[in-house]
Amino acid sequence: MNRYMNAFASISLLASMVTSACGSDKDIAVPEAVTVNNDEASMAERVKIAEPDTKVETIPAEGSTTQLTGLISSLVNLLLVADIAPPSFPNGVKAQANHIAMNGSSVAVAYNVAGEIQAGAVDIFTVAGILTTMISEIKFSYKDVNGVFFGKNAIYATGADSENGASAFLTRIPFDSSLKMSSTVTSTKLTGYAGTSVYSNGTTVYATSGDNGEVATFNATTLARGTGVSLFDARAIGYSSNSQQIFAFSGQPGTLSTFSKAGALVSSKVIGGATTAQSKSTIQVGDAMSLVSQGAQGFSIVCNATGAVVGSAPAVSVTGKDPAKTVTNGASIYKNLVFTANGEAGVYVYVAAQSNIFLPTTTCQPITLTQAGYLSLGDGFSANALKFYNNNLVVASGTGGLKVISLIALTSLTSIIGGESNETEP
Repeated sequence: MNRYMNAFASISLLASMVTSACGSDKDIAVPEAVTVNNDEASMAERVKIAEPDTKVETIPAEGSTTQLTGLISSLVNLLLVADIAPPSFPNGVKAQANHIAMNGSSVAVAYNVAGEIQAGAVDIFTVAGILTTMISEIKFSYKDVNGVFFGKNAIYATGADSENGASAFLTRIPFDSSLKMSSTVTSTKLTGYAGTSVYSNGTTVYATSGDNGEVATFNATTLARGTGVSLFDARAIGYSSNSQQIFAFSGQPGTLSTFSKAGALVSSKVIGGATTAQSKSTIQVGDAMSLVSQGAQGFSIVCNATGAVVGSAPAVSVTGKDPAKTVTNGASIYKNLVFTANGEAGVYVYVAAQSNIFLPTTTCQPITLTQAGYLSLGDGFSANALKFYNNNLVVASGTGGLKVISLIALTSLTSIIGGESNETEP
């Protein structure tokens, strides 16, 4: 019998909720209607490895008058590593990739399901060229997973739960040294209808929930609740090791709120944008400045201390496409390169430049953002979310799954906002 069977033998009488198998870690359910698959062979068919040296071309954006023709190709070399299909659900229900967290060369992906059905999943895979491998997957029969954070010993997931009182939830999913997730998950309710984002510093978990939601703190091991501060349409959360503060971005309108490590609200400043209801935004917190995506208003770099917008770029416009389908869903910065997910317009690349190159990243200053073009990722590709970390760019395309792209820098790149370590658990 496999290693989970003894622990869960006592629940075998719950026939409507439990299935079991001997000899593998595949498809083991627990009372929370969770199934775990740690059988890499069964997941391998979801990974399509690209041909070696398959380059991703940066094409000058349509209608732009400020192109940096050839600049990106002189700075970096982008190579397609793999395409990864989303997990499948019963009855032909398709999961859609909607959020990405990275830890070194390991990636966690959140999936939900469009429409009235609530079901979701979390994947872990590792990026290593032709050895890129699916490691583990966990499926939730009644939970949409909207956000994930990749900790040192656990994945933290948040979203909407139709099983336990139709509320927002926070779940802790432990994994072992080989990144195999366990079905011994711990869950708790959040205020509001849907969890949107989560961050852990190893001892405290910070979670946001939208609409009538909040920013709340929890014990990182037990998920025992700590503080909670109401924050309408809270969408994204991050941490600055420089200021030792938590930053949350909320919508309608876009607002940057600062919290202490204990979870107390320090200040809130209106940034603008993020005006579309039930939409996602992202935040990447740097040393003194943060990158936020604002939907129809594009994206901005803002000063953490004052909330002042120090640089911004509008959402892209593509001839023949509905502007509502080319909004900036997410943004990720690497050194001085900003990658944005713009729906049916795909992935765009911007170059960020400091007004004073001698100032450190711990100082706010004006930033110029120049659109260089978009990545050629094939016809019909729609970018819903992305994340760049450790020289790898992972792009989520809803039911189209994921594109995994590696970057080889051809020249030295200058860090604009710093705080690269803020993306992982200390």
